[in-house]
Amino acid sequence: MFFDDRKFLCKGILLIIVIGIAVRLISGTLLTYNYDVYHWTLTISNYEAGNGLYQTAGYYYTPVWGYILATFAQFYELLGLDMIGDRFVDLLFVEDDICYSPHTAFVPSIPFSAAVTVMLCIVDLVSAYLVYWLVKEVFHDTVKAKICFSVYFLYSFLIVVSAIGGMFDPISVLMLLLCVCLLIKGQEFTAGMMLSAVALLKLFPAFLIFLFVAYVIVKHREDWKPRLLKAVVGAGLAAAVLMLPQVMDGTIADSFSFVLARAESTTSLLDTIVSSVSIIGYLAIILANIVLAYHFMKRKHDDIDASFVIYSFVGLLILFLMPGAPQYLLPMIPFLIIMTYCVESRFKVPMLLLMVFASVYMLSPLAMDFASLAVYTDLLPMDSFRAIYGLFDFQVYELNGFDVWNRIGLVLQTIGVLLVAAVTFIWVRDRVKGTDSQ
Repeated sequence: MFFDDRKFLCKGILLIIVIGIAVRLISGTLLTYNYDVYHWTLTISNYEAGNGLYQTAGYYYTPVWGYILATFAQFYELLGLDMIGDRFVDLLFVEDDICYSPHTAFVPSIPFSAAVTVMLCIVDLVSAYLVYWLVKEVFHDTVKAKICFSVYFLYSFLIVVSAIGGMFDPISVLMLLLCVCLLIKGQEFTAGMMLSAVALLKLFPAFLIFLFVAYVIVKHREDWKPRLLKAVVGAGLAAAVLMLPQVMDGTIADSFSFVLARAESTTSLLDTIVSSVSIIGYLAIILANIVLAYHFMKRKHDDIDASFVIYSFVGLLILFLMPGAPQYLLPMIPFLIIMTYCVESRFKVPMLLLMVFASVYMLSPLAMDFASLAVYTDLLPMDSFRAIYGLFDFQVYELNGFDVWNRIGLVLQTIGVLLVAAVTFIWVRDRVKGTDSQ
């Protein structure tokens, strides 16, 4: 067998790691969606100029990602690298196009893109190991644990998000998996710290807080109160440490400008309707997760840890039933993989389709991913880049080519999520029928 060695680092796993790293380094170095990564370079430039995260325009997230970028910048300089990117006159034409996926004439340097890729590759590798640990410890199957490790590390959607997209969502996944693992190990204080940190990095995992509380209560019925108290103290301490610099700078409101700006961006009736629907949707998601946590507390569990992992998957699925950007889906992926190979094999087809569909959606600004090749190497002449970009220079009603691809990607991704939801519903229904027949 490919994974017949009892050691984690068997030949099969080493081969998977080599392939995963190679694919990431090649794609992440040569192909980069420059618009988002440009803002990472801008944040680092502001930091190196002695400005805070919010004293100049360009950084619109909570401060956790800014701290990570500042630390990354120190390592980047230690390597003797200083060129993080440049603005190219030959690319100014991309800024004239108005499309859903914004483009910029600033292109991060190849060494910078490679360094970001290496950082996120390490994050992906650690996350894959945590997936391995969860399956091995909770489902007690080393071979399946290695399969889940391999599928996650080679999952094309993850590679597109971390290597080509340069997004920080993989870090959110890592923190969420750490939180789950720490809870299973009974380390509530550090789990609380991790949940607070991940909520301040990317809000979505915070929706599982009700299930996390329910899990601690059910697993530790005799001493759940002090354990929850430790979790609360840990969460509060982490939040205080992470937000203290912004409190001292007087930029605490700016820390949440990304969320507030979206809530206030209602310039038309359609914007107002979309904003209202989003608010109602998130309230419904909170209510659904409360119901899920209540059901977890009331149900009898043959294996409390396995149930916790399964319910975590369901809680994340509920969250992502509401359409959003493709990278937002990432926290659900490791749990979907675990469900597929440890709980219900019928998830295989929806999992693969979701991988493809979400990747298509993520690659909607595809032409711009070739910008670094055009301006920093001789591998792609500028005329060829213009020709690739020109393929999207068409109109369908008021949408250009990038918009059309983006909308098609959104529809495909939604279909993928709904297929996963359908299999989940069928699996739950079968479980209920099996319980009733007994």
